[in-house]
Amino acid sequence: MNRRLSLVVAFILIGISSAWAQNLWGTTSSGAADNKGVLYKTNSDGTGYAVMHNFVTDFPGSSPQNSLVLAGLAPGKLYGMTQSGGANDQGIIFEYDPLGPTYTSKFDFSVATGTYPSGGLVLAGGKLYGMTSYGDGGANDKGILFEYIPGGTTINTLFNFSTSDASNPYGTLIQAANLKLYGMTSGGGTNGMGVIFEYDLSVGY
Repeated sequence: MNRRLSLVVAFILIGISSAWAQNLWGTTSSGAADNKGVLYKTNSDGTGYAVMHNFVTDFPGSSPQNSLVLAGLAPGKLYGMTQSGGANDQGIIFEYDPLGPTYTSKFDFSVATGTYPSGGLVLAGGKLYGMTSYGDGGANDKGILFEYIPGGTTINTLFNFSTSDASNPYGTLIQAANLKLYGMTSGGGTNGMGVIFEYDLSVGY
């Protein structure tokens, strides 16, 4: 079985003294009762492992992908995505509040908005950015790059991928020192074998 595990370190931020922020938080894409993954935490030395949420086959989300990200107003909440499950069984964005603790499905992906996100979310300028590998509501069905405001229930599509330039993005975006986002696709480009791309948030392309 190809079992994937991802971690995020929730560092103590200025003005935050909550004990939970000293833990390591992460997800697995499989395992547990439904074999659809868990959200867990451990102490920084690897002790004290505890499952905090079990993902299930359908609603509200299953098989989480990549790392979690800490976002929102202090003390903040953890955000991530699943590749399947949700109202349309095409993945979701979820929120986890360690102080609750509370797990909430925030957005259901669909053909109209993009499907099957592969990777995690990246925080840039107080907003979260991510990609889906398929869907867009149009003829392309090659995935999207989107923006999500922490706590919200909608996404804003910033770019529709297509065969002519780049298609089917995979993985997680990063923000470089120049404040632009960078990512990769598994298809498209001059050779049809994928590209490395740049997206400038200040100008919208």
